[in-house]
Amino acid sequence: MPALLCEVRQCCCCSILTGVRILVGLCTLFGLLRLNGAVVQVVKQRELLDDHGNHAASYEKEIYELLAQHYKEFLFCSVISLLAAVIGLGIVIYAGYIVFSPADKLREKAKEMRMVRNLWLAGIAIDFLSGMPWLISVQLLLVRGAKHSKEEAGKEGPIVLALVTHLCLALIVSMLFFIFIDTLDARVQAGGNGTEELTSDQLVGDAASAPLTDGKGDVEADKVGTDKVEADKDEKVEADNVSNAAPAATA
Repeated sequence: MPALLCEVRQCCCCSILTGVRILVGLCTLFGLLRLNGAVVQVVKQRELLDDHGNHAASYEKEIYELLAQHYKEFLFCSVISLLAAVIGLGIVIYAGYIVFSPADKLREKAKEMRMVRNLWLAGIAIDFLSGMPWLISVQLLLVRGAKHSKEEAGKEGPIVLALVTHLCLALIVSMLFFIFIDTLDARVQAGGNGTEELTSDQLVGDAASAPLTDGKGDVEADKVGTDKVEADKDEKVEADNVSNAAPAATA
């Protein structure tokens, strides 16, 4: 089966398998840092919400309700980011379990590699969607601030645009990394392991022509069997000749 996006022969100056292993290792490290940051963010948002409640008497009612609302929204966004970080790290760990298998064993794990490809793609979608609550919450916060302050009016446009640009760039980079995962999956599905400098189509073509080029043992075995049959026929003919010649000599 061909790659979903496009297929590359190598990953920089190394094989696809080596490049994917490096990529998975870096993503694991990034995933751990991301998970730690998400936990810290949830704790921080929770503390801000609690601190806001403890000082409720010092706020005017309108300001209190405004701050309480966006504190709750940001806490919800932080929880969503934490869940996305946990899912992403789980996907990367599973991918590492598969791609760090011995190279000669990897071609036997076609189903597992296809699962890695599909989960990796799902993780990209989850990461992109997990940024939507932040985008919506920031936009609502800026709109509310603009209603209470003329100085804040008109500032929501550039900030929201910057957030959208950040999400889109992150999506593009993730899809570029996915090309290598997708290529390795295509190679494994074609019977390779990512160490060959061949495309999946070339691997399929080599596999189709293997009986004509690599089946020398079978051809030689067939030849030996044919020679044996011919030898048996010759022996039978010779025996018949001898038995027919014996009565003639007696006569």
